[in-house]
Amino acid sequence: MAQPGPLLSTQREGVPYATHFPIVSIFDMVRAQFRLLDHLGVDRLYASIGSSMGAMQSLAAGWLHPERVGKVVSISGTARSIPSSIAMRYAQRSVLMADPNWNNGFYYDAMPPHTGMKLARPLCPDFLIETYLDHQGEEFCLKYDANSLIYISKAMDLFDMTRPALEGLRLPEAAALSKPESESASALPRPHATSHSKSHPPPTNPAPTSLCACTSDILFTIEQQREVVDALRMAGNDRVVYYELGGVWGHDTFLLDVLNVGGAIRGVPFMSRYAILM
Repeated sequence: MAQPGPLLSTQREGVPYATHFPIVSIFDMVRAQFRLLDHLGVDRLYASIGSSMGAMQSLAAGWLHPERVGKVVSISGTARSIPSSIAMRYAQRSVLMADPNWNNGFYYDAMPPHTGMKLARPLCPDFLIETYLDHQGEEFCLKYDANSLIYISKAMDLFDMTRPALEGLRLPEAAALSKPESESASALPRPHATSHSKSHPPPTNPAPTSLCACTSDILFTIEQQREVVDALRMAGNDRVVYYELGGVWGHDTFLLDVLNVGGAIRGVPFMSRYAILM
């Protein structure tokens, strides 16, 4: 789900949509994934396991299709974005779009904005080692489409699983809006008016759920992930397991500390010892 969007070509002109592609939400991504499962003949998932944005998708999958998701595992994720993480992603997009080669997203017939991509990569993950950042930025700008990063970053900003937001998803679907060509204050999502509480717990899938957090993560903080645990329990899910890891790699701990992350998942009581971390 990360790459195709803006790279898809229009049927009429045969050129990439670029920033004319409509805004995509985390829930849209999950709906598309279940369309694929339908096509493949998969009726039910043993478990939905995801990390970072994938963790958002796993939580969303459990809510959208509770009858088709047996278990949910969220690794370094959250049920809603908070202002600090939205601000970091906004800064990331701003750096990328400041590259002259970005050209309002219409760069597919010219030089891609590699410099903007390289500089944008370190802004969200929280590392301190400059050589590591430089290496990751170089790899990232060569493998990833800039517009795809912008769209996915925005989808994470807009993700919200508080009860009022989820009730809004049940309304008739509105026409998709086009992605603005530049960021502005009006393009940012409004701050959350409500928080998870006993009066506003999120509707939830009662399936067994495990959450794994890292204490050094500043993108999806442990406070956010503890909030998800509390919200699930307040909503009546009594099969919630929570782990905190002490890795020093920030948000990318789930990529680098595979031994401990995998061990945490295998240690969940409701997971089979044959479960595979995807």
